Amino acid sequence: MANIIIMAKESLQFTDLDEDSLVHIFSFLNLEDLDRLARVCHRFYIVITVHLYSRLSARLLQTGHQPKAAHCPSRNVIEFDFRRRISLFENWRYGRYAENQFFQHRMLYFSQIMLEKRWLYMSHRGQLRVHKRTAERGLLRVKPSWTVGAERQSDINWMVKKGEVIFAGRADGSGFMYDCRKRRYSKQVLADDIVTAVDFEGELFVSTGKSSSTCFWTGLVEDGQYALERRLEVADAYQTIKLSPDGGSRLAAGKYHDRAKSALRLIDVERGFSTVLNSPSRAVYHLLWKDSCTILTGNFDTTMRLVDTRTAQDEAIWSDPYDASVYYPWILLVVLNCAFLINRHRFPDIFQPETIQLRNCLSANVINPIEEMWFKGYNLHESPRH
Repeated sequence: MANIIIMAKESLQFTDLDEDSLVHIFSFLNLEDLDRLARVCHRFYIVITVHLYSRLSARLLQTGHQPKAAHCPSRNVIEFDFRRRISLFENWRYGRYAENQFFQHRMLYFSQIMLEKRWLYMSHRGQLRVHKRTAERGLLRVKPSWTVGAERQSDINWMVKKGEVIFAGRADGSGFMYDCRKRRYSKQVLADDIVTAVDFEGELFVSTGKSSSTCFWTGLVEDGQYALERRLEVADAYQTIKLSPDGGSRLAAGKYHDRAKSALRLIDVERGFSTVLNSPSRAVYHLLWKDSCTILTGNFDTTMRLVDTRTAQDEAIWSDPYDASVYYPWILLVVLNCAFLINRHRFPDIFQPETIQLRNCLSANVINPIEEMWFKGYNLHESPRH
């Protein structure tokens, strides 16, 4: 009998322990040891991923824990597992990023920001301020080199710059066009509602209101001043709009809220016909054209979606690792106490755009005046690894 008992004890292996025992033993290991142990066998990998990585991820500041793929029924869902979320947190904590504080203000207000190689364009209430970028430690001159408009004017809600021309919309329904080279300012009346977004390609200009309509305009120059002549009006209002890069033959538009999950639309500019794209989303906060056939959207449901207009459906979906609504694709911006820090997410080369925009959402615990940024192949704040 004794021999039988001894043989039974010798046949018991470490891998034979129950799951609770393994979780308790593994909980004493650090992250590097867990990574090594997860490669031993499939059972250890499952136990560590489900019970240990998720627990460690839950303790971090910037990670979320929505049920995986619960909100992404499409076929190509690209998600971040719990281990990847831990890596993202470590990237923020130990990565090659420096933080600089600019534009301290006593009251909260929204700003639009456009970043170029030499200049930073930033709205301050109703005024557009242009700051010069430098190679010095701060990387930016706080005092503006020149300004457009006045603070007391209505807030600038959206602005677009292409070449030397800036087109902007204000909260009172007005807008303006500004020629940076000639320093020429032209006021425009766009709507009797809050202007939520504007865009232009060549002589074609577009504006949309919060609850009124979307208008297409033809840009004219009269007596040295810019003027807009209305050519088409669409009854629907949108949160974000962007003309296609093929000369503006189509307009990609996203609604702020759509119960039927049909927030993404494609509008024929010549005829004004609207087509619903099969990209299920209740709200599209922002969108970009990757090329003349592909749109990238940032959505309320915490996803970024790559949509092919030829098939009218999603080709790929990225789920935000922090379970936060995606305001602007391509770059994640964190703003703490009026400071901003840029983190580069490296997507495949085919998804690298020339111009990148983003908007961060406001938090109840964060005082944040920065709402939008344009990024053209350069990092505003980057330093050697600390």
